[in-house]
Amino acid sequence: MQYKHQYSNKLTKLILTTYFCCLPLLACNNQQQVSQESQTSPSAEPQTTSTPLPLSLQTSLPQDEKYFLDNQIWGEAGDKENLLKAIDYSLSYLETPTAEAAYQKYIIPEITRERVEKSLKRFRELVVNSQNAQELQTAVNKEFVFYKSIGSDNQGTILFTGYYKPIYQASRTPTAEYRYPVYRLPDDFKTWSHPHPTRLELEGADGLEAAKGKLKGLELFWLKSRIDAFIAQVQGSAVLKFPDGTTTSNN
Repeated sequence: MQYKHQYSNKLTKLILTTYFCCLPLLACNNQQQVSQESQTSPSAEPQTTSTPLPLSLQTSLPQDEKYFLDNQIWGEAGDKENLLKAIDYSLSYLETPTAEAAYQKYIIPEITRERVEKSLKRFRELVVNSQNAQELQTAVNKEFVFYKSIGSDNQGTILFTGYYKPIYQASRTPTAEYRYPVYRLPDDFKTWSHPHPTRLELEGADGLEAAKGKLKGLELFWLKSRIDAFIAQVQGSAVLKFPDGTTTSNN
């Protein structure tokens, strides 16, 4: 998504997952389209090989009238604050040396860090000031243009992944209620032979046999549910809340 007007959504890390990948890009009055000079014309010399641009400009809006209607942003359990927080994270990222270096090398020169920043700031204003999903969609249609990711196959196929940090009840000692441990990384992990032991081999069929193998003595905390311990390990992090009200992060 590309902002059309000049004012004082990751390329930013924020991606608005609508029907199109609406990327918050390019803010300026005299909007520059992605250069057409690289396209072959009848009189131009034949091109040998070229790298396809990762984004393609959409000259018309999607046919689905509700492509940007996101009622989840509003309401009692709305996600507006989370969306604003995501935009703020993206704006913070744009201030980092990593972002500066990334945009210096970005394959589409018209997409600059400064324009992405202006687009994000304007989009944030629209989210704050819009009263409902329809109003936000109308404003975005008016002020932004849209780009679509070419995807991994140049045909628009893309993969979205998610991450979250769950909160689980836990204990610092094993009890009848808290039986399933999470572990610290073994000191000799780098020397383990490949392939590594399976989860079944490490924890046993019931998830309670780790003390008999390589994980003995590595227990950090104990959780109520085996699936909770599993998710905490697979996700890579969790917030653990203890009976005394204290918490810690397991990363």
